[in-house]
Amino acid sequence: MRIPFLFQGQYYDHETELAYNRFRYDTPELGRYISEDPIRFASGTLALHNYVEDSNSWLDVLGLIYKSKKQVRV
Repeated sequence: MRIPFLFQGQYYDHETELAYNRFRYDTPELGRYISEDPIRFASGTLALHNYVEDSNSWLDVLGLIYKSKKQVRV
């Protein structure tokens, strides 16, 4: 059995084989969300299904707006 907790607080759903990010689901194989960003263009991007530009430098913990790791307080 796979541990359900993933990078950035995502939760892996074994039934759907998708990663849950509080507001929407991510496909780990494709590295993108299966639904549009719920806040649409307020996120600052035109690509409404994208996860982050670079997962080594950016975070999107809630699945709404991605930020530089430097902008996020841990």
